[in-house]
Amino acid sequence: MSIRATRSDPVRRGTAPAATSRRGLDDGLAERVGPLQRSPRVVEQRSRLHAAFGTTVQRMTVLNKPAMTGDFIELTSIDYALKRGGPPFALFPQADFSILKPEDSLYFVAHGRVGKSGDVPTPDLLRRLTDRRVGLQQAIREIVFTSCYAGKGRKADDSDSVVSTLQAGLRPRFPQVEIRGARGPSVKSSQTGDAFTVIDTSKTIALPGGLGMMSAAVAMQHLFVAYYGPDFLAQKAVAERPGHSVAERAEAASQATGHFYREFQNSLQDPPGSITLSHLRAGSWAFEQGEYAGLSSRMDLPAHRQLTPAEVRQIAQAIQAHATLVLPNPMNAVTT
Repeated sequence: MSIRATRSDPVRRGTAPAATSRRGLDDGLAERVGPLQRSPRVVEQRSRLHAAFGTTVQRMTVLNKPAMTGDFIELTSIDYALKRGGPPFALFPQADFSILKPEDSLYFVAHGRVGKSGDVPTPDLLRRLTDRRVGLQQAIREIVFTSCYAGKGRKADDSDSVVSTLQAGLRPRFPQVEIRGARGPSVKSSQTGDAFTVIDTSKTIALPGGLGMMSAAVAMQHLFVAYYGPDFLAQKAVAERPGHSVAERAEAASQATGHFYREFQNSLQDPPGSITLSHLRAGSWAFEQGEYAGLSSRMDLPAHRQLTPAEVRQIAQAIQAHATLVLPNPMNAVTT
C-alpha cells in the first residue's frame, strides 16, 4: 500500500549485531527489539510441521530495511508474514538464510515499488541470497514478498520485476523454488485472512474543483485512513507494549487496525456496496475541519487548498461509480 503514516515512530531504533546462526540471530535482535517470543498458535503450527516433515521447519520473516520505522502498514505486514512465514524475524542486514531447509518458507516484508522491495535493490537481494556464507545453501519451498509491486515490472511481461529477476538469478543453483509477489499495491492483514487484495490503480476519478485526476483506489485509501485513523490506532497499541517483542507489537497493531482493513478490502472489491463510502456520501463525516487539512495533505493537494465536506462526498460518489478496484490477475508466481 502507498499510505504513509504521519505520526512519530515509537519503535526503538538501533542496529542489531551481526548473527550467523539461528540462535545468534535471535540473540542479536533481542538487544534491539526485545526477546523473540512465539505465540501458542505458532508453537502449535510448528509442532504440526515437525510431525509432518520429521524435522524442525526453519521458516523466516525478513524486513528489507536496516531498521524498522513502525508505521501501521509495516507492522501489520510483519504480523501477516510471521503468522505464515513464522519466526525468526530479522532485519535484512542481519539475515542469515543459510539456516533454511528444503521444506522452508521465506517471507520478505517492506513497502515496495516497481523494481524494489523496501530499501534493498534487487541485485543486493540476490547477492545476499546466493552468498556462500549467509545465503541459501539449498533450494527452499517458497519465497513470498508482501511488498507492493514485487511482481510488477516496467516491461509488459513483468520479466524485470523483483520476483522474475530473483527467479532468473536463483535458477542456476536453486531449482524448483516458488517465488511470488503482487502486481500492484497489496493490501493484507491477518485480520482478513490469507489472500492479498491487489489494487488496480488504472481506474481513476476526477477530483472536485479542478484538482486533477487520481487513482480511485488511492483516493479511497486516503479517505479510509482519515476516517478510521489506523496509523494512530497502531501507534497507540504499540506504545502500550514497551519492551515487548516485534511479534507481539506487530500483532497488537494488526488487531488494532483490523476494522480498517476489513472495511477497506471489502470496499475495494465492491465500491458501490461500501458502507464507509455510503456514510461519507450521506454527510456523516466524523471529523472536524482539522482532519480535512490532514486529508488534503495526504492527497498532495496545494497547502492552501482544503477539501470541504461537499467535496469529500463528491469523491466518495465518484469512487462508487467503479464496480471493483481489484486487479483480476493479482499475483506474479514463478518457479525457478
